[in-house]
Amino acid sequence: MKNIFKDVLITLFGAVTSLLTAFILYWVESRWSMSFYSLMIWFIIPAGAGVSGFAAASGYYFGARFFNHKPRKIILLNMLAVSFGTYLFIQYLDYSFLEVEGKSVAHYLSFWEYLDISMTNTSVQIRAGRGHVKVGNAVELQGLGYVYALLQVIGFALGSFVLHLYLSTRLYCEKCLRYFSSKGNASRYTDNKEALADFIKKAINLLEKHNLTEIISLHAEAGSSKCDLKKHYFKTDLNLKSCKECGKHHLSVNVFKKNGKDDWDEIHDLSIGAMSMKELSFKN
Repeated sequence: MKNIFKDVLITLFGAVTSLLTAFILYWVESRWSMSFYSLMIWFIIPAGAGVSGFAAASGYYFGARFFNHKPRKIILLNMLAVSFGTYLFIQYLDYSFLEVEGKSVAHYLSFWEYLDISMTNTSVQIRAGRGHVKVGNAVELQGLGYVYALLQVIGFALGSFVLHLYLSTRLYCEKCLRYFSSKGNASRYTDNKEALADFIKKAINLLEKHNLTEIISLHAEAGSSKCDLKKHYFKTDLNLKSCKECGKHHLSVNVFKKNGKDDWDEIHDLSIGAMSMKELSFKN
């Protein structure tokens, strides 16, 4: 019953942010004649709808973290349903406030008739470049408007799904029913491939022995604490998290390689992590 009660509360959080997102999107569209949620990349990637769906589902994230409740499958179903409802609610707001000859369009059409006409009369405009300059004339999609609308619905759903996936992968203490909290992180940078390989080998050995304290000490000497992008090609991160209720700790080691664009790509095959009931902390 406690889990069901939390599911309901989290769903309410999500419903509130969904309504707020719908009103904001409608306001943006009515004020600037820009339908943000309908923005597409290469005609098939519903970027605007994905971002909008993520924003609409943000209440689920805040609710889950506030109540320390790991989302179950029922929450995912709720998120997907609400994301679809958000799309329909935006259309309904358009329908409710649209007037024809001084009268509400609702005087002439039902919502579903309006939706059918709206979809089959959808037009797309190609924009290119940093200034989003219009290219050519707008093209009316006619019957393809249904496909265009379906892509937007999928975008809303994907935004919710990504947020649910993120929550599901966060460290969670099943005993205390709460998310782990961050206790800090440390990074080291090096250009020495052999030294990096030696650190990883020793870290794995210490991990097998559950000696996580030594990994922290070893990492402190595994490179420079300051990054020089002209010199360093590898980075190792230690991330320390703990359950504030029972004191359980989790230490992860993540390895990165410079991708040539002043950024780092994680080498997932070299990432390791383990739990410990011992108190762990980074040395000053």
